[in-house]
Amino acid sequence: MKKMLFVLFVSICLTVPGYAMTLAWDDYVDSSADGLRVYHSVNESTWSVLVDNIPTSFSATEVPDHPVDNVRVYYLLRAFNDSGESIDSNTVSYFWATGGGGTVGPAAVVGISLIDCSIFDSISDDGSLEWDLCKGRYQP
Repeated sequence: MKKMLFVLFVSICLTVPGYAMTLAWDDYVDSSADGLRVYHSVNESTWSVLVDNIPTSFSATEVPDHPVDNVRVYYLLRAFNDSGESIDSNTVSYFWATGGGGTVGPAAVVGISLIDCSIFDSISDDGSLEWDLCKGRYQP
């Protein structure tokens, strides 16, 4: 019996994704966009693509856990098409603490936010917008 419980515990741990945080945004309605990109930065001056080619029909995407502990990471969103990219969205941040946990920085006034979907992935539909966003998020 102990062996079966251990195997069950290990299999549950192995199925927990490396994506706890989800970046969510207002519905994107510009039909000229081919897709969306999430950028990240640790200094708000050097940005690099974190998640690319998100279809505009999505309103949220998983954000990979940051590989370095005890660092604040900033995130923003841009739309793109053959002509280039949009201006930056508002910026949100997350402080990645030791062991993968952390804290969300001040929320942007409008536009984008961070949600910890690990909470909502483990419960049935609670009727909240956060649960809906987590359930329907883009998964790279």
